[in-house]
Amino acid sequence: MKRTMKRVIAKSFVFAAACVAAGDIHLPKPVTQGGKSLMQALSERRSARDFAGRDIPVQTLSSLLWAATGVNRADGRRTAPTGLNVQDTDVYVMLASGVYRYDTGQNALKLVNPGDHRAAAGKQPFAQTAPVNLFYVHDRSRGMKADESNTQRYAGIHAGAIMQNVYLFCAKEGLATVARANIDYDACAKALRLAAGQSIVLGQSVGYPPNDGYIGRQAAIRTALERAKFHESEVGRLKCELDREDGVMVYDVEFKKNGFEYEYHIDAKTGTVVKAKKERD
Repeated sequence: MKRTMKRVIAKSFVFAAACVAAGDIHLPKPVTQGGKSLMQALSERRSARDFAGRDIPVQTLSSLLWAATGVNRADGRRTAPTGLNVQDTDVYVMLASGVYRYDTGQNALKLVNPGDHRAAAGKQPFAQTAPVNLFYVHDRSRGMKADESNTQRYAGIHAGAIMQNVYLFCAKEGLATVARANIDYDACAKALRLAAGQSIVLGQSVGYPPNDGYIGRQAAIRTALERAKFHESEVGRLKCELDREDGVMVYDVEFKKNGFEYEYHIDAKTGTVVKAKKERD
């Protein structure tokens, strides 16, 4: 047991060092046995939009990526199906240390763009702080040979298969995840340094669920927007930060609409509105 723990700690240090150095990350062999039954994972599959601040260990990340679209047969076929085995979808991984492309053959993260680019991960605040953001990128040169609409339809089906694999792995592993399409695709493609013929189909955030007893950022945002009688798609510059006010932990939710700036303080434990403020921008 002690020897195993030392190996895990050593691998964590190697992973941290690789992230700091912002180079390629060679992942440990994924764990492909054990865990919850399929039916239990299906019963626990759900979307969650709040994440704890801690990183996902390298061993878990390796197993997550293998579950997403790893090689599971000697002929190179993968855990996620594609029509005619075209394998037209690449998984890009956005961490605090950089943007990487998952190399299924080498089981490695190939550095694409060093530095923290999570501000471009999505329009929702939680995506910009999630420990891991996955992006399913279609490569037209490897896509199904069909007219553009049908090629894109297949690309969506292929990305959906990867997405569900990630959902089931997260249910097995006790991770929180949510698939996302609310993305500034141009800004995100720039952060991923995509080439001509590559396009983002879908994003997915992954992390550990919060265990602090708080309602979570997404619930606080919903409360503030309901109080203002707006939908999230109608407002701009939406921000949500956890803060302390008069000894009470609150979510400070801010957004703008029609020349006004709105600010709400939501009690982090009870979800009640502590403060509401509206002023001209």
